[in-house]
Amino acid sequence: MGDIGQSEGQLKQSIKAPAAPHDHEQRKALARGYRFRAEVSRMISEEVVLEETRTTLRGLADNYDFMASTLENMQTSDGQE
Repeated sequence: MGDIGQSEGQLKQSIKAPAAPHDHEQRKALARGYRFRAEVSRMISEEVVLEETRTTLRGLADNYDFMASTLENMQTSDGQE
């Protein structure tokens, strides 16, 4: 996966994605940000000691992936790829 400290700066950049994804490129950028957050959540879950925390972080990652998939499906439903 990679170094969590190195990913922190990238995560902060992904947080700046648009809040209202009306445009194809905005949805695409937001979906990428959600995928990245999912990856970071999974990386962090590998480093924590408590199983309950690992489970919570993995669930969070799954939710980020779901949100990214939703945005990606919106891209295809409006005729833009």
